[in-house]
Amino acid sequence: MFITNQIYAAGLSLAKMSVLLFYYRIFGTSVQARIAFWIIGLLIVGWLIALNILSAFSCTPVQKGWNEEIPGHCLYYLPEFLGATISNIIIDVIILCAPLPFLWKLHIKRPRKAALIAVFLAGYWYADAYYQIPGGPLLTDMTVSLLFLS
Repeated sequence: MFITNQIYAAGLSLAKMSVLLFYYRIFGTSVQARIAFWIIGLLIVGWLIALNILSAFSCTPVQKGWNEEIPGHCLYYLPEFLGATISNIIIDVIILCAPLPFLWKLHIKRPRKAALIAVFLAGYWYADAYYQIPGGPLLTDMTVSLLFLS
């Protein structure tokens, strides 16, 4: 569980940062947008650091995290899991809503604007959900499945 938590947090953070950099490239012309995207990026990096620290130091002694035969104890996993999941969902909603004000300011007709917003929302939903649903690459690739489910 020790290394899988580290890889999971890093993978999610990289996916979130790639979407954020995409937004930055498209909407980063205004100072307001750049500041907002930098703040969201720092939030993602902070989330990654917090999860890695929590995962690394959830057992006493630390080595018990990867060697169960060592005497000691680990924190109960459910609160750690819930904290990571809830904060992950909150960050997803923030990233999902980040381009909406910039899309809404576009000078195009409302039906086209609504369609464009729907494309952005659907694209992020697909990019985020693809790696987390049954049948996604984490469960269809045997090597990755063994790594993450072991």
